[in-house]
Amino acid sequence: MASGYGSPERIHGGQRGQLQGTGDTLFDADLGAARALEASVAEGAAPEVRRLAHSCAGASATCGMRFLVPLLRQMERESAEGDLANSKMLCAQAVKEFERIRQFLEARMAPRHATAAPTQA
Repeated sequence: MASGYGSPERIHGGQRGQLQGTGDTLFDADLGAARALEASVAEGAAPEVRRLAHSCAGASATCGMRFLVPLLRQMERESAEGDLANSKMLCAQAVKEFERIRQFLEARMAPRHATAAPTQA
């Protein structure tokens, strides 16, 4: 399946351990932000939705999550105008896209099994 995200290894020059740490940190931060965004949408807190959507969009753009950014930017624009009519749907789409990114990165960061036969002592 084509992801549109390229090779995550280039972030740390192919050093899988550093990439795993970065991925874990990113997932933790994004998961917290996504939960806060969902809660703000449910509360109808347009200024907080705008702030969180702006922050998440910037971080997502920096990380190359190009399919997630337009959803967040739309939420940011609409909530800046006090319009949360589409926010629940946009937030659900963003969470779904975030999950797709997580699955892609987890698959890419999974330890690769050695193909050589074990040596006998």
